[in-house]
Amino acid sequence: MYQSGTGLAYHCPPRIKLLLLIIIGTCSLIVHSCPLLIAGQLVVVLLFCQARIPIRTLTSLLPGLLLLLVTVASCQWFFNSPMVAAVATLRLSLALSAAWLFTLTTSLTALLASLDWILKPLQRLGLATDRLSILIAMTIRFIPMISLEIYRVRQAQSARGARSIFHLLPSLMVRMIRLSDALGETLTCRVN
Repeated sequence: MYQSGTGLAYHCPPRIKLLLLIIIGTCSLIVHSCPLLIAGQLVVVLLFCQARIPIRTLTSLLPGLLLLLVTVASCQWFFNSPMVAAVATLRLSLALSAAWLFTLTTSLTALLASLDWILKPLQRLGLATDRLSILIAMTIRFIPMISLEIYRVRQAQSARGARSIFHLLPSLMVRMIRLSDALGETLTCRVN
């Protein structure tokens, strides 16, 4: 999903971007204040604007994100309270949009090099950091793809007249299992 560009997010070293992504993700879990979460989201939105990512790319990602956020907000509102729903939705929105910005402005090669650098101290503990870095890179890379799949399944379901979110889940799960199966086969071929 990498998009070449010239904005500030492209010129920032990948290691710094990855550390910032980790900090944003951690802070989004720790912070309980809606104003702080909104401020963080605005910073990410400004970085998106400054990066000059094509509108077409953003509009392909947005419907899936909005569907996910509406689903989370609805469930949290129903099972907890409006405040819990607002905080959970803002947390998820901040973490996902920061991950998308990182994904869209960082090449896979730069991402793997950064992950290897950050995880290098864990080699002393006997961890296979090369495999761990590939796992993390793939997770970050697949966030936009999953959002796009949610949007596609939702469009297909609405064309058939299905309105409930629960009709979306079986089709989405089948697509994700097929995707992960194909990815597993690809990785197995690459390792052997």
